[in-house]
Amino acid sequence: MTATISANGLLEIPAVFREADAIQPGQRWEIERIGKGAYQLRVAAEEARPKRRLVDVLLDCPVKGWLSEPARTELTTLTPPDLFIE
Repeated sequence: MTATISANGLLEIPAVFREADAIQPGQRWEIERIGKGAYQLRVAAEEARPKRRLVDVLLDCPVKGWLSEPARTELTTLTPPDLFIE
């Protein structure tokens, strides 16, 4: 697959690769010159482990149904504080 360097010196990674490797905009990469005309790209060390949202972690739990909504009797209602000072 080929890519073109823009006038600003930017290289666009083809969508096929971005989707396969879950590459996100703004993600940092390290580039290494291996030889004349040969370069190697890899995710920067601090970016190597993708950040996951808590919701995604909970949804990936192998035990399904362990997280359930509490019964309505367990919920509390908060009353707003008095707005007037005597």
